[in-house]
Amino acid sequence: MFNQGTNFNTINIGMNITSGNLKILNTGTVFSFKNQSIKFDLDPQLQITVSFKDDVIDTKPRLSGIGHTADHAELILINFNDYGGRGYVEPVRIGNIGNNNIYFFFWATMIGSEKPTKKLEYTFYLEEPTDGN
Repeated sequence: MFNQGTNFNTINIGMNITSGNLKILNTGTVFSFKNQSIKFDLDPQLQITVSFKDDVIDTKPRLSGIGHTADHAELILINFNDYGGRGYVEPVRIGNIGNNNIYFFFWATMIGSEKPTKKLEYTFYLEEPTDGN
């Protein structure tokens, strides 16, 4: 319980969150602006872009795989127009920073009806090498 006299502007709490042996680098929710792509800069040497596309011919939801270069990955979510949301069943490795593996987990939900956009809930995980590896 906080003391009534606590000055919150002077509190510096360094919080670390883990899930199993993985450190949570960042987690949150972001809304795309008018259904545009969302870009995450994890490190100057690792970026990921999440794009949303609609395919009127093949209307089943799918991922276009993760296309990538040495420092950039793009995940294209095709027909992710579900109000209940869609995403990965488990985190997927998207790259590394130094000797640390980086994993990405997301859930995308369509919101709105007249001018729908996407809500993306995400988590980035860091897997540090274990001793002896």
